[in-house]
Parts: sequence; C-alpha cells; structure tokens
Amino acid sequence: LLQVLNKAQRATRQAEDKLELSKEIAVVAETKAGNATKAIDAWKQVLRADPKNEDARNGLRRLYEEAPQWNALLDLLKSDIEAIPEENIEGRVGVMKQMVTIYRDKLSHDPMVINTYNGILRIDPDNEEALEELSKVYESLGRFSDLTRILERRAKLAEDHDEKIILLSDVATLWIERFNNLNKAVEPLEQILELDPA
Repeated sequence: LLQVLNKAQRATRQAEDKLELSKEIAVVAETKAGNATKAIDAWKQVLRADPKNEDARNGLRRLYEEAPQWNALLDLLKSDIEAIPEENIEGRVGVMKQMVTIYRDKLSHDPMVINTYNGILRIDPDNEEALEELSKVYESLGRFSDLTRILERRAKLAEDHDEKIILLSDVATLWIERFNNLNKAVEPLEQILELDPA
C-alpha cells in the first residue's frame, strides 16, 4: 500500500492532492506498517507544505517521543513557539515548560533548563513556578549567588506574610553562611523585623 501511495504521489501534479497523499502515507506508515521513519518523513513533508498543519505537528510530537528523538522534538517545539503570537504569553510559556521537562528529565541538561526558565521569566517576569524551579536548580548546582538573587526576587513578589519571611530568612542565611557577608545579611533581617517585630 505504501508503494502504491508513493507512486500516486509522484504521479500527482496538484499540490493539494500531494499533501493529502503525504498525510495518508504518514498514517499508513505509522499505524499499519509500523515504519516510524517513513511516517516521520511523510509528516515532515506535510509540514513543509503546510507549516500550521496540526495533524503533522501532533504526529511528529508523538513519533519523536516514541522513538525517542528528543533533539528533534525540541526543534519542533521551538518552531511551535515561533508560530505563537508574542501577546499569547500563556501559550508560549506552556510550550517552554514542555521543553524544560525534556531538558531536565530526558537529557539531564541543566544549563538548558536554566536558559529555558530564564526565557520564561523574560516574557513572564512574575512566573512563580519558573522562579521556584529555578531556585531548586541553582541550589542543586551550588550556584548560591544566582540562588540569592532569585530568592530576593521571590520575596519581593510573595504576597503571603509567612512565605515572605521564610524567603528573606533564606537570603540572610545564604549571605552569612555561603558568602560570610554580614553587611548584606542585615537588609533581609531588617525586612523580617518590619514584617514581624517579634
């Protein structure tokens, strides 16, 4: 069947018909023939002809995950971000979170985890999840200077009284224990006393 479809595609002159045949080849290759490579090639062909084709994007995402071909999936997700309007911050952040999951859980690539979270914060500066996760990454890597900066930022944004005190306390502890800088520890401690004189 794949051979017949390939011959039909080569013989077809209409772009629309070629596109439909590419879709059919992709579906047959994946579901009937179990030929992931052929299916990927066919979906790529569909995407070249129609960059916004959701069937092709979903098909490639699925196949890349099953393969697994993480770098190819990351390239696809990057092109997804480019297709999302700049004003759709939620949509862009959603795709970037998928990228973080791949960098962190599949590739164990901490620098790209950090870069992607910083990318989220560039378009959504108050994103609590990104700030919190970035804190964990910096702490696990022993990047205490960056951790201090992020904790200070989180403390400014925190609306919960107790959470703000905990974050400020963590900042003060870092200045004392990691940097032996008592002067820098004074400010967060004073802020805690303003919030809770006791």
